[in-house]
Amino acid sequence: MNWSYSTFYLNDDDGVNQLKWIGKVTGSILVCLSLFGFLLNITLILIVIFLTKLQTIIDIHVLNLCVSDSVYLFSSFFFALSNIMGFKWVFGHALCHIVFALNDLNQCCSAISLSVMAIDRCIVVCYRNFARRYRKMVNAKCASVAVWIISFVVISPFIFITKFDQPTQTCWLGIADIFGIKNAHIMQKVYVWYATTVAYGIPLLIITACYLKITVQINKVGGQIGRPITQVNHMVYMYIIVFALLCSPFYIVRLVLAYKPPVATWDGYILVMLDTAMTLTCLNSCINPVLHGYFNTRIKKKINQAFPLLINRRRPTESCEMLAIHVVD
Repeated sequence: MNWSYSTFYLNDDDGVNQLKWIGKVTGSILVCLSLFGFLLNITLILIVIFLTKLQTIIDIHVLNLCVSDSVYLFSSFFFALSNIMGFKWVFGHALCHIVFALNDLNQCCSAISLSVMAIDRCIVVCYRNFARRYRKMVNAKCASVAVWIISFVVISPFIFITKFDQPTQTCWLGIADIFGIKNAHIMQKVYVWYATTVAYGIPLLIITACYLKITVQINKVGGQIGRPITQVNHMVYMYIIVFALLCSPFYIVRLVLAYKPPVATWDGYILVMLDTAMTLTCLNSCINPVLHGYFNTRIKKKINQAFPLLINRRRPTESCEMLAIHVVD
């Protein structure tokens, strides 16, 4: 889940010194991206809470996703600063555990939130009678709480294996310290597969199954779904596409490094691969609020009200048309 250069080569001081300029460049990019995405998500959170006032179930799911994305970007900011400072963790022992836990927790929570949104869309489209009876605001709030509880349970093992070494100022996963040097490589594979499965594989499998079901149902009923539901389906569909495209490289790189130890000796290559993959995951968290603002006409209307000087206002006729369209939950 989280990314740790220490696992592969951070103890090689000579290699790190030779690659400090790469760390400064990639760290600077990650700092800018993390701050930008964090502000985007916080802005959407404020709009959803104070302007739209959580009127629909989809708003609750989107709020949950934005909170997890914003905290994930906040934790990534510390890793980016660590890059700039020569891969040294200067934030102390407590923040080592807190930041790693937040990074893992919210990366997992984002993936599970997308799974919940896909399940919600599947219920709306394919099980209309069930949706009318049980798809209530209180159930949506309970589902959001459950997402956080499940995410915490899933990542709890990683909280205990995070280590901080004061002399070298490194924060990393102490797999070798806990399981021994002989078992370190095997446990590294177990860790990578576990993280990939729970934070990417299972959510992607659930999402794919839900949208295959939705596709079959839409083809069966034709145009009876309705435009408002279709708009929300498109929004969640774009969430999922962006998640699959931008998060896949992160887990692929981790798996490659777990099974190809010689690659770990190519310091420059591994650094570029890890930083590029991490940048893509941060970009995913930046794009999510943009997608919601684009596809949800109520949110778009509130953004126009909140930032009248930054967004071009629509012509009166267009505004009337937009007000007539409401994205239902």
